[in-house]
Amino acid sequence: PPLCGHGPTKLFRWVEPGQLPNYFYGCTAYRHRSLCPFQQWTQNTPATEKPFSFHHYQLEIPSQADITQFWTTSRKDIKTNEGETEGNFCKDCEEPSFHSSDSCEGRSWLTEHSSHSVARTILLGRPTQLLEPREEAKGLAQFFFSEISLRFLVQQIFALDVSRVLCIGTPSLHQYLLQNSLSPTQRELSSVLLDMDIRYQSFFPHSFLQFNLNNLWFNSEKTSVQHPTCSILGCEIVILDPPYGVLVEVLANSIREIWHLRDMQKVGAENESTHLTRDGLLPVFFLFPFLLS
Repeated sequence: PPLCGHGPTKLFRWVEPGQLPNYFYGCTAYRHRSLCPFQQWTQNTPATEKPFSFHHYQLEIPSQADITQFWTTSRKDIKTNEGETEGNFCKDCEEPSFHSSDSCEGRSWLTEHSSHSVARTILLGRPTQLLEPREEAKGLAQFFFSEISLRFLVQQIFALDVSRVLCIGTPSLHQYLLQNSLSPTQRELSSVLLDMDIRYQSFFPHSFLQFNLNNLWFNSEKTSVQHPTCSILGCEIVILDPPYGVLVEVLANSIREIWHLRDMQKVGAENESTHLTRDGLLPVFFLFPFLLS
């Protein structure tokens, strides 16, 4: 399929009363042209469309050393988010500066944002409290968990005795895990966030990747990570809050592909990075707060 700015597009059908259906390729992440204008009509009646697969991207399977290095590096964000890190925040650009206002970098940043509304010397370790949630029903439609929900999810993680958590579409949980990175058994937790909201990259430079769950697309232009699939191949549990309004079969296919990617990489039980249940599957917490009517 053709590409838009959010990865491979999906084939849609448009039906007018009393007419034959027309087909077009559209964005998988956004369902309104004001959010992604891509639309390409096709004159041919298409055959059955194949589900999206990591195989389509011809991704190189990283080595175990690459996976370990990726998750080790992701822990650099813990220091920033578990402490009382202060900095400045531009409300207009929704961009933080972790540099001191007195430093060369800090003064340069303040000059660049001098005509904007800037909050000075504030805590930057809680971006979900600084950034306005995206509420477009046909786009991101973000939802942040309550404190009670976060504590419940963390209790389940502790109960499974896992240490590498992959958060997909759950920025508030990722933030919470970075601030509470030590389990009751003194096991260090690591968390990586996959999300479409690119604003989080400034706050989590080592533990965030822009990812479209609907078509399994990593935005390679926005990261220096050579093997973004390390996030999936090295995790021990997935906690997923799906995009609003997506068909269940699309989400089910994405979860199957995550499992399949793990099967391609897994080399028997000696693979220390693979935490599996008795049936051999990676644990996935699928938080499903809506039904598509």
